Amino acid sequence: VSADTTKLGFKGNGFNVPLHVSIHYEIKNIRIGGGYGIEPMFLGNFSPITYTDKIASFRPGSHFGVMKKYYGMFGYSFYRFHNYLFTGNLQIGGYKPGNNFSTDLIKKGINVNLGVIFERELSEYWRLFAKPSLDLKKYTLALPEKSIKHNMNAAYLQIGVTYSIPDLPKCFYKECKIQMNH
Repeated sequence: VSADTTKLGFKGNGFNVPLHVSIHYEIKNIRIGGGYGIEPMFLGNFSPITYTDKIASFRPGSHFGVMKKYYGMFGYSFYRFHNYLFTGNLQIGGYKPGNNFSTDLIKKGINVNLGVIFERELSEYWRLFAKPSLDLKKYTLALPEKSIKHNMNAAYLQIGVTYSIPDLPKCFYKECKIQMNH
């Protein structure tokens, strides 16, 4: 295939299971924090985006790996309705692909995740949440003849639980429910 001016690349699907832990501090409606996650990932078949009649599809020999992510987080709570809270969330950070990628051949970019968190307050400290989001990341595969840019964009639906640590402890008397310095 003559590829001097043609955009080469492959398109495929995969399945990730995001397992993340994050911590943030809330100041009024603003959240600032960070987090770390691991994502077992299962890669599917890859099909060429050009020259589909001359380049065959392929399935990576090692189609399972664990991706690791680390990020800073910024959020803004923009709407509250009874026990429900809606927060826009932006995560920016890096990632380390799993062992199903040849990390010596790729140059990674940054990872950006943009989503909305829907929270349901269960009590003063516990909340359930659902977070649909778009995850944008890319890398360049550096081959001896040519570099090929790849996007690894994903749509996620994360569900989980949050626990809030109060700024002030409760009164040590059982009958008293006031938060105050003692």
